[in-house]
Amino acid sequence: ALEGVTFVDGDVTADDALREAATRFDVDVIVHMAALLPSACRDDPQRAQAVNIGGTVAAFEAGLATETRVLYTSTKAVFGEISGRHAHPTYDPIGADAPKNPKNNYSVTKLACEGFAQFYRERGLECAGLRFSSTYGPGKGDAHGSLAYLPELIRRAAAGERIRITGADQRNDFIYYGD
Repeated sequence: ALEGVTFVDGDVTADDALREAATRFDVDVIVHMAALLPSACRDDPQRAQAVNIGGTVAAFEAGLATETRVLYTSTKAVFGEISGRHAHPTYDPIGADAPKNPKNNYSVTKLACEGFAQFYRERGLECAGLRFSSTYGPGKGDAHGSLAYLPELIRRAAAGERIRITGADQRNDFIYYGD
């Protein structure tokens, strides 16, 4: 447990439960990080829509109803494949207003959430989204599948297994959970 932080276990798509929790605990900020990951989105598109988009809209509704700021997560995947000057060998930073080209339904749901954020900002909600790059840290493992790249490298090294890294010219930003 973190001092000053209250965790509420519930259904992210339940508008009333989110609104009630925001009211009961008199929160300053709703931090919405719940989402289905790419493989789960691919396997169940309807659930992906319900959780990723519906859960975010529920968080926005709770924020609007209780006049509470909302911080939500998006992803660099909304840009699609990175190319041109943003790719090898220069890796120029990508601006927030760069063209979006989502390539799978996970990134489509995240881009839709960004659109809903704009809608709710126009209605008076103070909200912001974070487009995370690749994350790592305690708890990232099997449930994250191929997204658990660094933990898999560490697991293999600790087990004395051979490690093979391909795509040496590729570059990625990694964000540690603690940061």
